[in-house]
Amino acid sequence: MKKNKGQIALEFIITYGWAFLVMLVVIGAFFYFRMGPEQVVPPSCLFTDDLFCMGHKFNESGLILEMRNNAGRPVNITHISCQIERYDRNTTEFVPSIVLAPSDSSADIICTPDGIYNEPSLIRSNVVIYYKYHGQEFPRTTEGNVIGYFSD
Repeated sequence: MKKNKGQIALEFIITYGWAFLVMLVVIGAFFYFRMGPEQVVPPSCLFTDDLFCMGHKFNESGLILEMRNNAGRPVNITHISCQIERYDRNTTEFVPSIVLAPSDSSADIICTPDGIYNEPSLIRSNVVIYYKYHGQEFPRTTEGNVIGYFSD
């Protein structure tokens, strides 16, 4: 039996029409329940093993990182560079010499860009921490990514 071209076209449109309708319903449900990236993307702070990020916060002061020394020897943090992707702002903060003793020693490090605005949306930051092992002159770096939300 030979099918008409019109029938084939109609079957094609109906099949893909149902798929399109299902996609619209799912997208509508996301908007109805306010499921934007803020609810889907969890806050995270990822660095290498030498300096471990125990926590972070974005507030009026900037990005506050709580870092722990896992290197097994004292670490002297010389400066930090952070870029807030959302605002395309770069900053390099020279930190007064912070020395982290080995194992389980932690300190708060603050990186202040030109401004973080009080908006409840997702903020991403690329952070580079420059450090030296205590008593050595060879500089080292560690890079990390921080994702979070503005908080008071």
